[in-house]
Amino acid sequence: MTMTERAVPPRASALARALRSPWLGVALLLGAITAGHYLTDPSQAVGHDLFRRLYYLPIVWAAFTGGLVAGVATALVATVAYVPHAFLMPHHLDPAGTTDKVLEIILYFGVGALAGLLVDRERRARRRAERSRLERLAAEQDAARLQGLVQLTRGLAHEVRNPLGSIHGAIEILASATPDAGPAREMAAIAQRETTRLSRVLDDFLAFARPRDPELTPFDPAHAVDHVVALQQDAAAAAGIGLTADVEPGLSCVGDVDQVIQVLLNLVKNALAATPSDGRIEVRATAAAAGVRFEVADTGAGVPDGLGASIYDPYVTGREGGSGLGLSVAALLVSQQGGLLAHEARPGGGTVFRFALPAAAEVHHG
Repeated sequence: MTMTERAVPPRASALARALRSPWLGVALLLGAITAGHYLTDPSQAVGHDLFRRLYYLPIVWAAFTGGLVAGVATALVATVAYVPHAFLMPHHLDPAGTTDKVLEIILYFGVGALAGLLVDRERRARRRAERSRLERLAAEQDAARLQGLVQLTRGLAHEVRNPLGSIHGAIEILASATPDAGPAREMAAIAQRETTRLSRVLDDFLAFARPRDPELTPFDPAHAVDHVVALQQDAAAAAGIGLTADVEPGLSCVGDVDQVIQVLLNLVKNALAATPSDGRIEVRATAAAAGVRFEVADTGAGVPDGLGASIYDPYVTGREGGSGLGLSVAALLVSQQGGLLAHEARPGGGTVFRFALPAAAEVHHG
């Protein structure tokens, strides 16, 4: 601290904030208008009309500062301050007619409520716009971070894929030459299963590392939803899980239908892995603001605590044995089409993943 600087005492700082508060201005204006009413001679009808209407200034000011509650509360304060002079003081009564004064009081509340409602609505719209901006910024940052892993993933996948195919083929040859029973045949079967699993993981790596540019065309959302449900119906039935499609009629959107199918397929596979027997999974397409919203809702255990938005990061998984790329690939494919993949917990348990695509003028049936 220099010689010219001085610490501001907390009490002085609080006083400075209070003096800058708009509520002090509202209170002073209310007091000044009320004093004008009470100090003006009852014979001065024009002056009383003026002061009666000046109450709208602090009411609107309060509504613009604090919204609906503040506007109505200030109208109530103005009414309480004005009523004695309007109706209860015969020796110093506002000379206006009773009907005029009652209507004026009603208008105080009407103006306060209307101005407050408009301000609250505008603030909610601004908050929604800010949330959308932050979500979009986060999505762009995630996409930029993902690009840093693309080259590494692509190179590793190609380096491993060819020798893995050779190993799998060699194991098949050895298994065919091994007796049907015995530990050698059992070990060969285990090796075959593991190389098959690794091959699927590599497929996920490659899908993440080299996504093609989307071909945006109009399509019927029912085509994508029904196709994915049909593909996974047997797996769901084997796990004792109900898998259903729910598509609002007459929908049409613009996107890459193959990539949308891939996104929904990844989401349904994740839901199947997270949902216990007797659970339910719903794949939905419904109308949204200027577009179509796709949802995959399950009754599973939900996203593990602590993961949050990081669940879309590559190699982050909430279940044992997962590659951590299914949601990353889905988020990347949705982002390429101008959408944003998001999720939230269901009230009764489970998770809903959703994204939206813009509407199209007509449905093209494939």
